[in-house]
Amino acid sequence: MEKNYKNYFKYYLISISVFAYIWLYLKHGVGNDSTISEWIINYQGGFTRRGVPGEIAFNIAQIFDLKLRFVILLMQIFFYGLYLILIYKFFQRIKINGIILFSLFTPIFLIYHIAELEVLARKELFLFIGYIWFYNISSKESKTKNSILWIIFILPLLGLIKPVKRLKMVDFPAPFSPMIPWMVPLSTFRETSRLAWTGPKRLLMFFNSMAAGMESKPGFES
Repeated sequence: MEKNYKNYFKYYLISISVFAYIWLYLKHGVGNDSTISEWIINYQGGFTRRGVPGEIAFNIAQIFDLKLRFVILLMQIFFYGLYLILIYKFFQRIKINGIILFSLFTPIFLIYHIAELEVLARKELFLFIGYIWFYNISSKESKTKNSILWIIFILPLLGLIKPVKRLKMVDFPAPFSPMIPWMVPLSTFRETSRLAWTGPKRLLMFFNSMAAGMESKPGFES
């Protein structure tokens, strides 16, 4: 039975790849496509993060006298196919159960790229490919040297291709909200001199004051 599931999964991946390649071809010439725009980033205007794939595509297009968008399309097809092959190899070694089946066919996993075309063949593919590659070489016996070489050479390259974003602020509901320090002003009292006015129209202010702020607990509104 498990073998049948794996065969179905293979056909499922083939179907996804066919639809993905069709959509990639149809949208690679769209001027405002965010996926192509991300791949076009290169080093022609100076060093910038995420510019490695774009620089490679730019040089290939110049050497072979091809359109840059067409070269990017070929690179997207190649790396997306490699991604699906690694996914298939990865799940071949895992025992199939109900949870695995649910994760394979859930709409937010493999088929999400087809449902939401803006994320199809984005540079996050390199992160998935790199991490699955690391899993393959680190799960084998006596391959510690390969894992160290991957960390030294491949991991920094992945950072240049697609740097991982770090959230600057995370909001959680109370009582797990961030503990942010704040200042509570004390009350003040200041007398106004009797000579601090001008006539004939005068407004007397003998003193002014400011009440103390009310302290509030983190995660709750006062």
